[in-house]
Amino acid sequence: MSCGCNVFNEIGSGGCLAGGSASTTVETIGGGVVCGGCARVEIYQDVYDGLEFCLPLNESGLTYYDRTANNLDGTAVAPYDPSQADGVFCSLAADFDGDSSQFITLPQDSIPANQSFTISGWIKIDTMFKTRRIFSRGYDNGSDKWVFNFGYSFINHLMAGIQTTDGTSTTNNEVYSSQRLSQDKTYHVSCVYDGSLSVFINGVLAGTNDIITGDVISQTNGGYISRFNDGAFHSGLIQELRLHPVAKSAGWLKAEHDNFCSSGFFTVGEEEEII
Repeated sequence: MSCGCNVFNEIGSGGCLAGGSASTTVETIGGGVVCGGCARVEIYQDVYDGLEFCLPLNESGLTYYDRTANNLDGTAVAPYDPSQADGVFCSLAADFDGDSSQFITLPQDSIPANQSFTISGWIKIDTMFKTRRIFSRGYDNGSDKWVFNFGYSFINHLMAGIQTTDGTSTTNNEVYSSQRLSQDKTYHVSCVYDGSLSVFINGVLAGTNDIITGDVISQTNGGYISRFNDGAFHSGLIQELRLHPVAKSAGWLKAEHDNFCSSGFFTVGEEEEII
């Protein structure tokens, strides 16, 4: 099977006829020449610059390496083998079974409490009828002191929650997609916090909560992949999880979905009917 993935180091361009040359970068994928010579592609040395972390989640064992210079490597509770099934980058993906021993602990990131951020990644859901989480920020040994969580509901509506305070009380602000995620299909999912909280499915806006007041509570510790508040373990695949310390635009998220994989090579899920 051919690979439908457009990974950073696989971007290419070329062609020549009779003199001269052309250069392209990872942001300018095109070019060519008019009169011979050669065409050259230049890939930035640090393609993950600007990300808070990027975890491909394609390793076996206990350590899951952050590709950024921040070195926010994840640590698994128990070793398990990644799965090739439906991996969108023609590489391995972490395969979680929804069990309490299968989650990854992350160090605390450096994004300040009220700063905008974006989380994005690729997932495949194996089950339904149980609330599960993909990623959470800020925990305190199982007590309810999380800052942000991202996952899906009892009937697989994509969701996110962020906690704010007015100085005396704490509010859990949530957003849900109007569509459901199907089982056993691959999705690009993302969430943006920029004062509002929005979720996206395959790069398309799926739900927004723009009535958020107060200050976002400060992180108390690190985070989790496939765990939230001592439970809600994900069942299925997670791949290429990225935390950005800025709010990415809807156009940027659509481009991240569209440019990294071709739907002709694997099954990309569409949203189900509103429930």
